[in-house]
Amino acid sequence: MCDCEVEWSVAEDMLVQVRGFQVRYQAVGSHVIQYSRVLSSSTFSHHISRLHENTAYDVCVTVYTHHKVKVILVHTSRRRPPGADHHRC
Repeated sequence: MCDCEVEWSVAEDMLVQVRGFQVRYQAVGSHVIQYSRVLSSSTFSHHISRLHENTAYDVCVTVYTHHKVKVILVHTSRRRPPGADHHRC
């Protein structure tokens, strides 16, 4: 098993609108989706543990604002299998 630290940033003028964040991650090719708890608006990183070694993961960070929900970061490992569908948050 291995760990990963996910980090993100938000433009300063947008910080007042942020209510929280949530991290979603999924091993490429798996149907199992993992979610973090909703993180505070002052949190800009999240530690993911117990990941499988030599496995690519799709990781998305969602920002919850007072008006809408937005995906602010999508990371798709470059090791994804050829022809695999793109996973959307």
